[in-house]
Amino acid sequence: MDLLHSIIGRLCGGPLEGAEADHVENVAEQVVQIISNAEKNGPSLRAQIKGTVQAEGWTEGIAKTILAKLQQVVEQGKEDWGPVMREAINTARKIVLDIFQLALDHPVAATIFCTLVALGILVLITPWVIEALGFGKLGPIEGTFATWWQSTYRGSRVLKGAGCSHQASFMFGD
Repeated sequence: MDLLHSIIGRLCGGPLEGAEADHVENVAEQVVQIISNAEKNGPSLRAQIKGTVQAEGWTEGIAKTILAKLQQVVEQGKEDWGPVMREAINTARKIVLDIFQLALDHPVAATIFCTLVALGILVLITPWVIEALGFGKLGPIEGTFATWWQSTYRGSRVLKGAGCSHQASFMFGD
């Protein structure tokens, strides 16, 4: 019965439970620690991050958990981040500040700001996690975190030339 419940939960997008939830939490924690402490960005860092997932592969659940944990790390504002994390945060913050200055002036926008910083970190260090969240080259992929996030924070429609379309172009090198 537990196996059937797990399969139905996965197909319906329900919450993870038991060993699967523990695995996702553990992998996400490891990835965030690797990113937070990295001394140098590049192929070896990406290989180390990819190696934490192993044979199971990248899933939306893992990507969502990594994003949530990165968002918490950004909100807490540590002083002992490695150079890669500091540079990624500074770059992502600058981009977000240039586009969404309102995030500094309005309390509700603060959550959006921190999420965008965390997404920026993922774009710069682990772009495949962005894809697992459902941010596709042509826009958000239906039924994923990306469409939920877009509809929650940007409305149900993204106009050509809007922030989300610029982000997609930036992420995929267009």
